[in-house]
Amino acid sequence: MAGFVVASAVAVAAPSHPAEAGSDYVALPSPARLVDTRPGFTTIDGQDAGDGRRTAQSTMTVQVADRAGIPADATAVVLNVAAVDPLGPGHITVHPTGTTRPNASNINHLTGQTIANTVIARLGTGRAVSIYTYAATHVIVDVAGHLPTSSYTPLDAPARLADTRPGFTTIDGQDAGNGRVPGGHSLQLEVTGRAGVPLDASAVVLNVAAVDPLGPGHITVHPTGTARPNASNINHSPGQTIANTVVARLGAGGQVCISAHAATHLVVDVAGHLAGPAPPATGSDCEQPQQIAYARAEAPEDPWMLPALWLMDADGSDQRRLDTGIYVDGGPDWSPDGTQLAFTGFDPGVSTPLGVVPDVWIVDADGTGLRNLTDLPGPNHAVSLSWSPDGQQIAYVTTAWDIWIIDADGTDNRRITNDVLQQDSVDWSPDGALLLYNANVVDGTVLTGTSEIWTIEPGGGNPTRLTDPGNLGGPTWSPDGSEIAFVEWDFSGAASDDHSDVWIMNADGSGQRNLTDDPTRFDGSPAWSPDGTMIAFDSEGPFGPYVDPASGDTECCVNDPPADIYVMRAAGGPKTQLTFGDAIEVWPAWQPHPTGGAAGP
Repeated sequence: MAGFVVASAVAVAAPSHPAEAGSDYVALPSPARLVDTRPGFTTIDGQDAGDGRRTAQSTMTVQVADRAGIPADATAVVLNVAAVDPLGPGHITVHPTGTTRPNASNINHLTGQTIANTVIARLGTGRAVSIYTYAATHVIVDVAGHLPTSSYTPLDAPARLADTRPGFTTIDGQDAGNGRVPGGHSLQLEVTGRAGVPLDASAVVLNVAAVDPLGPGHITVHPTGTARPNASNINHSPGQTIANTVVARLGAGGQVCISAHAATHLVVDVAGHLAGPAPPATGSDCEQPQQIAYARAEAPEDPWMLPALWLMDADGSDQRRLDTGIYVDGGPDWSPDGTQLAFTGFDPGVSTPLGVVPDVWIVDADGTGLRNLTDLPGPNHAVSLSWSPDGQQIAYVTTAWDIWIIDADGTDNRRITNDVLQQDSVDWSPDGALLLYNANVVDGTVLTGTSEIWTIEPGGGNPTRLTDPGNLGGPTWSPDGSEIAFVEWDFSGAASDDHSDVWIMNADGSGQRNLTDDPTRFDGSPAWSPDGTMIAFDSEGPFGPYVDPASGDTECCVNDPPADIYVMRAAGGPKTQLTFGDAIEVWPAWQPHPTGGAAGP
C-alpha cells in the first residue's frame, strides 16, 4: 500500500510501575527506545542506533525480548513505530521474524513526513520482529510493555480483512473491492471465524486506514449492535490516506462497525485477539443514522438564492455541504435504498440566474456520480420530483404544469398529463400505484387562486380529487400510505397576516388537522421520517407589519427572513429547530432506511 499517510499513535495506558504477574498488560516503568537509525541518536542499550536510513524495500530484524526489561519468554509486545523523514511515499510493515511478510501495513507516509503508530506485535524467531520499509526512511521503535498469552493471542502475521479499493483483495476474498464506503455509512465487518480469529474472541487488535477520502471527516470503530459512540479513531483531510491501531471489542456475531463520516476507501488488518466474554451470537446491524437532505443558500441577501445540497443527521448535527457544483432549484428526493439523491437544478457553467433551465439530476449520497437525467428546452424546466418506490423511475413536474415520468437511467421520458393544472409538486405512493399532486382544476374548470390535492395513476388514468378548493400544495404520503401531509396557505386576512401551515389528513382526504398552526410563519415542504412518526419541514418568519421607510405605507411583511429546518412529531407537540443562522435552509428530505451506517462527530 505505497503512498499511504498514517495517523499519530494510539495511546496505550501504562502504569508507572510494572504490572503484577498474571495481569493482562505488563507495562515497562516508561517506554524504552529499541531502534533509532538517525546518526547521532542512541537506544536503551546502544543496539540498532545511528545506522542511517533503511533502504527502500528492505527488512531489518529487531531483537525485542530480553531488552529494556522485556522478558526472554515474551510472546507479544506493544511498540510505537515511527517513519522519520522518508525519501518517498510508502509504508512500513511489522511482522514476526521468520514469517512471510503479510499483505498489511502499520504505517503509511508521504515524502518527508514523520509519522508514528502503535503496533501490537507478535515476536517471532529469536523473539524478534521484522520491520519492512517500502521507501528509504529513518525508523524509530519504542517498546512500552508486553502481553501474556493468557490474555492476548497474536496472529502468526497480520491479515487483511477489508480493502474496498477496486482490484485489491483480502485474506479470504470477503469485503474486497466494493468501492468507497459512502459518507454517513458503515462497513459492517465480520471478524471472528476469519484469519484465525476464533468465534469466542472478545476483542481484536486492528489497523484501520482511511484511503483517499473525498472530504474531511473521521472514522469511528464500535461493536456491532451498539450505538455509535461520540468518539473517533481516525481524523482525515480530503485525499489523505491515514491509519491507526484500534483495540476493538467485538459486537453481535463477532463483528464491528466502521463508520465513515465522509466517503472513503477503508483498509483493515487484524493482528490478534483478546480473551474475555464471547460476543453475542446475534443482534442488530450497524446503527443507521437518520439523515436529512436539504437545500441551503449561504447568502440570503442574494435575490437569486442559488442554494446547494446539504446533509445533516436528523438531530441537526453534522451539517455538511454535498458539493455537486449544481445549484438546487427544487427539493431533493432520496432513492428508496437511501444511496442516491434526485433533485432539480442547473449548472452555473451553462446557465445564468436570468436564463436558467433546471433539469432533473441524480447524485450519489457521497457527492459522486453526478449525472443529468433530462435536457429540457427553455423556458420549460423541472420544478418538483419523486422517486418511484422500486427506484426505477422518477416522476417530475415542469413549468408547463404537466407531470412527466422518466426512467432512472435517463430513458423513456414521457408525459402523463396534458392539462393546464398549475401543479408544482408530485409524490409517488409507497405501493407505486398512485401519484399525489396538487392542481387548480375542479370538474374540468381551471380556477384562479386555489389549488387542490389529487391522485392519478402513473399511466395517466383515473385522476381523483381528494380535497375541496383551497390553497393547498406540497402533498406527500406517509411511509405506510395511510396519511398525507400537505401545506395550506392562508391569504384571507391582511397582507401582514399571510402565513402557511403544515397539515395532515387521511389518505382519502378526511380527518384534516393543522399540525404547525403558527399564524406568524410560512411553514412548508413537509417530509416524513422513515418510521412515519416525525415530520420535517421548513419555516420562514416570523412575519409582521413592515412600514416602508420612504412612504410610510404598511407593506406585506419583513423582507426575506431566514428559513430553517424544523422537526416535530406527526401526532403533534413541540417543534425542534435543526438549523440556525442567516442562511436560507429549505426543502428537507428524510433518508429512507439507509443501507450504510453512522456519521460521527
